[in-house]
Amino acid sequence: PRLGFPIPNTNLEAYAYIGNDYIAVFVESGLKLPFKMVGNIKNSEGNSIVGLLGWLPAEKGYRGGVFASLKLPRELIVLIANAQ
Repeated sequence: PRLGFPIPNTNLEAYAYIGNDYIAVFVESGLKLPFKMVGNIKNSEGNSIVGLLGWLPAEKGYRGGVFASLKLPRELIVLIANAQ
């Protein structure tokens, strides 16, 4: 599911996404950078990828912006599943 909300004093929006095992946020930007940059977010030990952080350019009528996602800890996924 996606939840969108306006950014005050701009014509931009931010979106929050929730999946089975991740959360993500995309924030539109007025910058028109023509390239994509995406990097991994690693755990504190540096041995596992726990998310992504990046810049996505405007494409097919959508604005570019900053994207970040994080994998939810297994314990939280189990807690949410058991609460349903």
